[in-house]
Amino acid sequence: MRQMDNTVIYLLICCLEEAIKRNGDIKLAAVPSKVAAMLTTSGVSRLFEVFHTPAEAVTSFGRLTAGTFSPAIAAEPSGFGTESAA
Repeated sequence: MRQMDNTVIYLLICCLEEAIKRNGDIKLAAVPSKVAAMLTTSGVSRLFEVFHTPAEAVTSFGRLTAGTFSPAIAAEPSGFGTESAA
């Protein structure tokens, strides 16, 4: 992609939303500097991981990070709905 406007940014956000609903992610690769500047200016760059090459992006899907979702943790009771009688 060589150019980006608000319509394309909206499309990216919609795609990200759908991916997240399915426990997925979208990563950007080989983003031209002009497009990267537009993503930064619009504030959208913080929503996506950006990689220099497609190979780096693909490899990143296999790595676990500190913020990775863990189903085991999510299954534990969170304390919501509990009340103490006082």
